[in-house]
Amino acid sequence: MTIGVFILQFTVAIIILAMAVYVPGRFLVRWLRLDLDVLEHLAASLVGGAGLLTLIYWSLSMLKVGFLLWVYVLVVLGFESFYAYRDYQKQKSFIPDPGVPRPEVFKDHWLLGVLMLGGMLAQSRFAALTGWQGAEGIRLLAWHAHDAPWHIFNLYQLSHAFPPEMPGFSGHLLKNYHMFSDLLWGAVLRLAPLDPWHCYFRVAPLFYSALLTLTTFVAARRWSGKKPVGYLAAAMTVFCSNFGYVMPLLFGADKYFLWESVFWVQPPLTNIFNPGVSSAFAFLMLGVWALTGWMQEKKQWGYLVLLALFWGVLPGFKVYPGVLVVAGLFVSGAVLLVFQRNWKQWIALAALLPLFLFVFLPPNLHAPSLIRFLPGFNLAAMLVAPDRMMLMSSTQLKLLFAQRPGLVALIMAGLALVFLIGNLGVRAVGMVPMLRTVFSPRRADPILVFITVVIGGALAAPILFVQKGVQWNTIQFFYFAVLLSALPAASQFWKWIAALKRDWQLFWVCIFFGLGIPGSIQAWWVIDFHYQSSAAVCEGAAWLRTNTDPAETILRPLPDALMTEEGYAYWLRSQERGKMTSLGQWQTEAASLAAEDPEPDKSPAIVNVPETVMSHTTGNSMVAASLPAARGTTLVGKENSAHRMENEGPRDGMEAWERTDVAAIAGLALRNTYLEDTVSSQIMGFPVAKRVAAVRDFYAVKDVVEAREFLEKENITYVILYSDRVLPFKPEGVPLKKVFENSAMVIYKHVYQEGW
Repeated sequence: MTIGVFILQFTVAIIILAMAVYVPGRFLVRWLRLDLDVLEHLAASLVGGAGLLTLIYWSLSMLKVGFLLWVYVLVVLGFESFYAYRDYQKQKSFIPDPGVPRPEVFKDHWLLGVLMLGGMLAQSRFAALTGWQGAEGIRLLAWHAHDAPWHIFNLYQLSHAFPPEMPGFSGHLLKNYHMFSDLLWGAVLRLAPLDPWHCYFRVAPLFYSALLTLTTFVAARRWSGKKPVGYLAAAMTVFCSNFGYVMPLLFGADKYFLWESVFWVQPPLTNIFNPGVSSAFAFLMLGVWALTGWMQEKKQWGYLVLLALFWGVLPGFKVYPGVLVVAGLFVSGAVLLVFQRNWKQWIALAALLPLFLFVFLPPNLHAPSLIRFLPGFNLAAMLVAPDRMMLMSSTQLKLLFAQRPGLVALIMAGLALVFLIGNLGVRAVGMVPMLRTVFSPRRADPILVFITVVIGGALAAPILFVQKGVQWNTIQFFYFAVLLSALPAASQFWKWIAALKRDWQLFWVCIFFGLGIPGSIQAWWVIDFHYQSSAAVCEGAAWLRTNTDPAETILRPLPDALMTEEGYAYWLRSQERGKMTSLGQWQTEAASLAAEDPEPDKSPAIVNVPETVMSHTTGNSMVAASLPAARGTTLVGKENSAHRMENEGPRDGMEAWERTDVAAIAGLALRNTYLEDTVSSQIMGFPVAKRVAAVRDFYAVKDVVEAREFLEKENITYVILYSDRVLPFKPEGVPLKKVFENSAMVIYKHVYQEGW
């Protein structure tokens, strides 16, 4: 795609966002008759419009009339145009009163504009600069190799059909997943023929980045009543990382490659790679703004409507914050009822529950629960993992547990504190007002009570629970604690410096952000590992995209790591970092190790994770997990396939990206595949083992009848063969017709014949 075509597509995307997101949101805010300033009006219009578009498209799609989306957009556009013209006519005849202060305009908030622009530029480093396709193929930055093709195929299919299939697992519907972040951009693609790769990498991240700064500012300013608190909270949210940089200072710089997730949790800056998280940030934060308006203003029911919308759709974007706000409103509502005789948070909970259940239940009603009670597992993994703190091996920890369980319990308590303060970073100053809230609930601010409860829940979830499939996915609960903690932190910090002279204020602001920014600078500087797909692979995928039907299924060979039964068994063991199922199992293993008295394990099995397994949860893990060795050799060693491609350049054959466990073909060809990205399919409970065995057998079977029966039974139309491999049977016997060939792959079409 040329620069000119991209600029045209980007312009069209902005127009569609204005028509389908901003205008409906503006109409909603107008209808609610709320007295908002210019920034609150903008934020409520954008986030409310995004929620409405997703909700309307969700409803139309379930009714199989998604094509009516344009009717919704045009009708709302017509109504808003009428009212805007009427307001314009009134404004022309309006004579301002000199005694009334001039209302705020955008130029009064130039500093917020600077922060917003800085945030968009900083976050573009992790999104907009990757995923470009050119003469040399396509390059993906670090974690995008796993997540991006999965989401790109998903948003593409959501723009055409509903319900969606599981990406990389054809024939099975996507379930037990929050799909609204993809559904929103599926609606945008439904309205305009945009390239889904540019939509995912450039339009969506810039939109979410702008909303992150804007919503944090308006929420913090509304809650505190102070503009400086809003600026501090916005700057802290966008630019401050955590205290991960303390680890190399204490234990050596050569041991820790990426500081920002040494304690597991990424800050909002680099979470832009995760569309579910980055979209949920805006809805969560503006929900706090609406809750504040509802609690502070009398008879302002419009805030309650907006709160129900923002938090009602939240589980569709990310289920973790949805669970947190519902539980948080219930608990904080109970606290306020007991100590302050205040019912308003329970009223807010009752208002949002109907929409919340409407969004949450359809994709999750018959899905199995993925959460398992396993206290301390994530803390232990943080202690021993070579891509985290790496202070001892898992074997050493188990031996210590067998000999002195009380000491291990104390270590876990200390690790919980390290997890909390280490991940909050400078936001930890917000613990001061939160602790006051805990000890003085009668005089506590209602919003601070809610924030304190939510952060407490977000801390408890990853400490007490794990997720089946990928056990450390519950870490994502704390992403939203990091976000919310910026509000009390900014308020407390401003309280400390507000009375100082301006020079001293600037001095302490520099010190404060000087302590918070190092991790962000380091992440911005070092995250530069790419997985590259050659031009030949892109050519083959483009052929599939152009010459196949979306209903047809593509079969590709297994990733290299799963080619043997032993490799797949290792993948199953390593996917969950030891696959602990209970404390009893931990105790049994610890007792067994103590009886055998083994040598300390310097490369513990609990962290020997193959490439791409960890990437679904944590950003830097795609590069950190490629080898089980120490961090330095894992990330920068010659053995790393991405590093090798950087130094030697791409070869014509299928490169490391396509041969690993990612939905590469589905994302590039925008056609579903029989089996790709087994990690995601395993998490959601699909029969992955059965398909792995079936694919392995197909590429090894010599009997054409067996091969033909497999293709017919599974409704597979196209078969991919890597150029360095051959089929064990004669293709014409199936029959398979060669329809494409280049230096990377051969594509066969299964020709169905009557009577076979």
